[in-house]
Amino acid sequence: YRQLIRMRKENPVLSTGNLKFLIADDKRMVLVYSRSNVKENIIAVFNRSDEEQIINIPVLSEDKYKELFPGQDTDYTPENSLLKVKAEAVSAVVLKRQ
Repeated sequence: YRQLIRMRKENPVLSTGNLKFLIADDKRMVLVYSRSNVKENIIAVFNRSDEEQIINIPVLSEDKYKELFPGQDTDYTPENSLLKVKAEAVSAVVLKRQ
C-alpha cells in the first residue's frame, strides 16, 4: 500500500485529473481508464480475470509511457495508436505518459 500512497501523492492528476474510461470489458474482466490534465496523462489497467492478458489500449498520441506500478520499470511505445500492455492475472498496471 505504501507504493500506491506514494504514487498518488507524487501524481496529483490521479486525484484531480479528468476521468475517461478507455475499456470496460466485463467478458474479459478488464477495466482501463485514464486520468489527465493539460500536463499529464496516467492510464490505469485492471485485469480481474484469473489469466494473464495482453490488453490493447487506444491512445491519441505516439508518446511513450513508463510503468509506475507495480514498478517493473517497463517502457511502452504505442504502435498504430495502441499500447500493448501485459497484465498478470488479478493485477493492476499504472502507466504515465513521458
